[in-house]
Amino acid sequence: MTYTAEAPTLTQALYSIHKKKVYGAKFLMRQNLQSARSNRLTIFVRLDANNHETLKYLPGDHLGVYPGNNELLVTTLIEKLEDAPPVNQIVKVEFLEERNTALGVISNWTDESRIPPCTIYQAFKYFLDISTPPSPLLLQQFAPLATNEKQRKRLEVLSKPC
Repeated sequence: MTYTAEAPTLTQALYSIHKKKVYGAKFLMRQNLQSARSNRLTIFVRLDANNHETLKYLPGDHLGVYPGNNELLVTTLIEKLEDAPPVNQIVKVEFLEERNTALGVISNWTDESRIPPCTIYQAFKYFLDISTPPSPLLLQQFAPLATNEKQRKRLEVLSKPC
């Protein structure tokens, strides 16, 4: 992770991630239009679109919504980070890319394009899925990184198929 001075706006960042036009709107209310006995889910969402001309929808139109993660979960995760940058510092995610060449191994830091430059808070709030449990494969990859033997064994158990 490196520090950077500029970050795109939230709508620009969501556009770059999802490759769809994104407009900001304020959530006002939601209502399930199906009966309580129905196994289907049709949700009516009322938004304040700030009189944005291109955000005129009719009943039956479909709309993608990119909500932020739960505020309490975001702040709790940030509090648990070690050596994290200040929450208002804009950072850019990079990964170490190593290539074997005739001259040996060449290493260089490469920008990670899936997450735009943003603050740690914005990354957890808008760009990362922090509520879905990690896959068994990811838990298996985490196990050797555990510094606590008990935690390592627990990760190995959790990574096994049921």
